Amino acid sequence: MCNDNLFCVTGTKDTRDNIMITVHSSALGWVGFGIGSGMADSSIYLGWKNTTGGVILSSRQSSGYAVPRVSTENIVTLVATPANIIAPSWARITFTFVRPAVSSIKSITSGSTYIYAMSDVPPANLDSPETTIRIHNRRGVIRGLDLTTEFGSNNTSAIPTGHTDQPVLQLPNGVSYDYILRVHGIMMVVAWSISPAIGIFVARYLKITLGAKWFHLHIFFMFVVTGILTIASIVVVYIYKTSAHFSSYHEVIGLTVGVGMLVQFFLGFLSNATFNPKRSRIPLQDRVHWWFGRILALLAIVNVFFGMNLYDSLGFPISVGYKIGFGILIAVIVICFIAAQCLIGQKHHDESTDTLFHS
Repeated sequence: MCNDNLFCVTGTKDTRDNIMITVHSSALGWVGFGIGSGMADSSIYLGWKNTTGGVILSSRQSSGYAVPRVSTENIVTLVATPANIIAPSWARITFTFVRPAVSSIKSITSGSTYIYAMSDVPPANLDSPETTIRIHNRRGVIRGLDLTTEFGSNNTSAIPTGHTDQPVLQLPNGVSYDYILRVHGIMMVVAWSISPAIGIFVARYLKITLGAKWFHLHIFFMFVVTGILTIASIVVVYIYKTSAHFSSYHEVIGLTVGVGMLVQFFLGFLSNATFNPKRSRIPLQDRVHWWFGRILALLAIVNVFFGMNLYDSLGFPISVGYKIGFGILIAVIVICFIAAQCLIGQKHHDESTDTLFHS
């Protein structure tokens, strides 16, 4: 089974019920072939070129959307590729391995579904089968491929079909996915930690000091900075990431915060449109706007830590110093709010602070 000039796999079973599988890939880094329909539960066999030009075979087991861990099952053997199997001209990595059809983790049957993935980024340690690998930039699913046919027979029950998931856009030359994720992280920290803190601080404590200008600043930080950076950071990851999208806690929470941001924009404009400087009490829409915004900001802060953990699980080691640094940033913000609450106190709307908008 070949999928364009990207990936090929062939296999056959011998009389002792062992399956011999050969993989060809155009990847410059590593390639993986797995037994299973997805990364939630598959036996995966990774191959890459070592420092001497040979091939390292690594048996892994996946349980989710993270770097597959080294398998506890030692049933696979790297063997020489048979002379009658010719590697395509585009293949950069070719290897053959043998394993029993029956496995305590994932057996191979005539109806098995398979997955594959590849990356142009080499593993961290080319000579270690237990090394960390970076996230794939292409992946696919194969159905209808029968690897249990005996050598020389032709009893495949279905025509093999496969598809390759690729990002919307290929990474520009010289740009790594690691870099894209770092840009995403920086933009989100600014969008949901620094910018909201300034926007809320201005609205809560500086209405009297700034007069009507507080509203300009609040809109700038909450709508322009947070809004634009949030949309940009989501888009940049989406267009350069292969599916599945929104499959981790970080991605689901991030999507929730992004949608909530749109609701918060509406609440903010509603609160401003219905403002009455002669009011005797704070209206419900104002209180909803305040508390919904606080919940979104807190959820986003928690999600930054989920993002760091996800970044690490994708094979991009992250120093604990980044988590400590972010924690210090949040601590400084909290201290500033406590100090302002004690020294200034919350300031509410009055006619002098809203003349420009409600005259």
